[in-house]
Amino acid sequence: MREPLCPEEAMERPGGPLNHLPVPPAQAMRQGPEPGSARANGTLHRPGGTEEDCACVRQGEHCICSGNGLAMSALYPEMRLGDLSKEAILQAIKDKDLRFLQDDSNMTLLSEKKFSKECVRVCVHETKQMENIEELLDFFLVANDETRRNVTGLMKEAICSSVKVGDDSLVIGILEYLQSDKKIKTLTDTAELIEDAVQAATMEQSSEMLNSILKWNHNNKIRKLTNKNKALKSVHGVKINCSSIIYAAKKNDYERVKILLRYGYRLQRCDTITDPLKKIELFKALASPAFIVASLENCNETSAEFFCPVKMCFEFACEANFRKATIPEYKREYEEIEIRCEEYVISLLEQCEDLREVETFLQTRNSGNKDTNYMLAILDSRMKIVAHERFQYVLLKKFGE
Repeated sequence: MREPLCPEEAMERPGGPLNHLPVPPAQAMRQGPEPGSARANGTLHRPGGTEEDCACVRQGEHCICSGNGLAMSALYPEMRLGDLSKEAILQAIKDKDLRFLQDDSNMTLLSEKKFSKECVRVCVHETKQMENIEELLDFFLVANDETRRNVTGLMKEAICSSVKVGDDSLVIGILEYLQSDKKIKTLTDTAELIEDAVQAATMEQSSEMLNSILKWNHNNKIRKLTNKNKALKSVHGVKINCSSIIYAAKKNDYERVKILLRYGYRLQRCDTITDPLKKIELFKALASPAFIVASLENCNETSAEFFCPVKMCFEFACEANFRKATIPEYKREYEEIEIRCEEYVISLLEQCEDLREVETFLQTRNSGNKDTNYMLAILDSRMKIVAHERFQYVLLKKFGE
């Protein structure tokens, strides 16, 4: 057996003794710089003066921004320059200090699509000031080809983040900025970005925010038409099957659906859709009780076609039952729509205050006796509705004697 190495021999390594290895950054920091010399982390310490620090030092991390720190980051891979530089940039945004935009060395990081979105998100959430947001967005508009290609995504991020903050003035300020900057109009579709704002407010279920955005858009259209001396009869316009009202109707969000209908948003069947999932989404939105009732309230014309929400629910439930049988791969989705329609009819039935209202509710018809609601329920085999005690009362009164 080989004898153990002596202490001096044990300390020897191919690259020399261990005590000749580079001093780790943590030890270098503890040793501190000599007066009047440059520190290992690249900051300068002047006698009688103060040490110039950076974001790395403020966060309690070893600085590798300049000087010998760059060499140390190569010796110690766990200290990644890119990550710390990103953290420093985000911290500068939080501190409302955007001077880093003037440094070309940051261009590579700021050109990254994901990181640029994060910068915009942090700027909106942390500063909540249009001056900083505009300065950052202006930089991305002219920085390079890569940032210009990402303009639409960055503008959408700014809008959605401002909606989540819940500040009406901030959202309107960003929308005004989109409308007034000609460079933005050449790179993206501002009308689409406004719809993104509407959808973001709808998804946040903020009626106040949604009203503010739609009212601003309405007034903006009036102002444009007035400047062009055009008639104002088509200000509202009709927006068919927009994603915002489809989302609100699918979620059965009555309040948001009602607001969107007031500003010209509509849903209608579309036979040209080929994507089966989009077909289901549109059908689910059309069959939503929230949309059915809000549409009934929106029918303010005296010549409007006869409209009964119960009949609409029966029709959609019958159609969903047919589709789940003919399209088995989406059986569960159509079955959910059918059940929701039935449950809504039952909830209306239970809200009747007396038996006279129950009779009126179930005997409503468009034309003829076969079109009554109770007959439709029987013919369509709506067992949950037919088995309800109030429904049974009407059957007993009409056919029991």
